[in-house]
Amino acid sequence: MVSRTWVGICAAMALTVAGCVFAADDTIVFSSAPTQLPAVTVKLYTPLMNYLAKATGKKFVIKPASTFIEYGNAMRAGEYDMLFDGPQFTGWRMDRMGFVPIARLNGNITEVVAVADNSKIRVIGDFVGRRVCAFGSPNMLTLDFMSYFPNPAQQPIFVREQSFKSILACLKDGKGEAAVLRDTVWAKQDQTGLHLLNQQFHRYPERTFSVGKRIDGALRQKIESALLAPEALKAAAPIMKQFHRQKIVAVDAKVYSGLGRLLAPVWGFQ
Repeated sequence: MVSRTWVGICAAMALTVAGCVFAADDTIVFSSAPTQLPAVTVKLYTPLMNYLAKATGKKFVIKPASTFIEYGNAMRAGEYDMLFDGPQFTGWRMDRMGFVPIARLNGNITEVVAVADNSKIRVIGDFVGRRVCAFGSPNMLTLDFMSYFPNPAQQPIFVREQSFKSILACLKDGKGEAAVLRDTVWAKQDQTGLHLLNQQFHRYPERTFSVGKRIDGALRQKIESALLAPEALKAAAPIMKQFHRQKIVAVDAKVYSGLGRLLAPVWGFQ
């Protein structure tokens, strides 16, 4: 059944990518992690999907999800042919559903944890039972931080925020004793009265394009080549601006293997 949200978006946006119809043999259903409203998602990815349609001769439908629950359910049900999301999802689908990563944004996701200068927290083990300001799960940074506490009884208490700005404010206002951030975000913030925990966290590849089994090897190569071509950057300009990146680069598929383990605390991904 087509959701009312999707029908409304199709009508409002007047998409040229596949005319908002269900997947047929020549139609590729695309989606991305719901970090924006559905209408924003459609607007953001339409230029790139139109570009890929021209490059491959296929039709591309953008099917946005409103929530991560909806996104996860549709993903596991096999409703998507091509996705753009974090490495934890890419790795899970690669290991469980036969998806193949084909290209990603340049850069890496590196976590840092900030604490107040007068904090008594010194090492990762000191967070047991402490309040930590962070995004809600299944955010990549939050899941990575949680992976250091395999025993649920010893996990920190998360104060869930909606933006890096509010995460930092959460720490400065004393709502939590630490803030989980990206290194690139921390570098641009007012660090007065704060310092980073002396802990080396994992490093992960940036948001990634991946395709499923319905896309055969020849078509996969066409899509990959189109994404890596210089002209793709013009079509992807809204995406580059949204995520503060400059390039679409090739991937090393081996890097994603096993990253799905990070989703183990998330319902439906065990």
